[in-house]
Amino acid sequence: MTIDEVGNNMPIQMGFNGIPYWNLEPLQARVGETHVWNLINNSDFNHPFHLHGYFFQVLDENRIPEWKDTIDVPVGETVRIAVNFEGRPGMWMYHCHILDHAEAGMMGQLWVGPEDSTDPAPEQDLSVLIDVMVKEE
Repeated sequence: MTIDEVGNNMPIQMGFNGIPYWNLEPLQARVGETHVWNLINNSDFNHPFHLHGYFFQVLDENRIPEWKDTIDVPVGETVRIAVNFEGRPGMWMYHCHILDHAEAGMMGQLWVGPEDSTDPAPEQDLSVLIDVMVKEE
């Protein structure tokens, strides 16, 4: 997963894998799976990456192993994390914890399906999700 500024237009857009949130398909996992994600920061800013619903471990021999839900990804660096989807199926969010960056598109959804399911992530009406987020502020 790369962290990018998208295009040269104003205002700035940010996203994951070169895609802002409103155009991004959900990542998919199944209960019982463990994923290793490479968070590669190709932008001009540090980004504290935050994952809702699950904890992860940073895969770095120079760090003390600990469970986290947020990790800073410095400019030009790669951070490897391992996420164990041990339960809680449903739609979850990941995003940059700098809220201006998340608003500019640096957030996404993660569909964690039941262990025995092969169904794809359900379609989401992003306008409804955004509307709900605004009402909760």
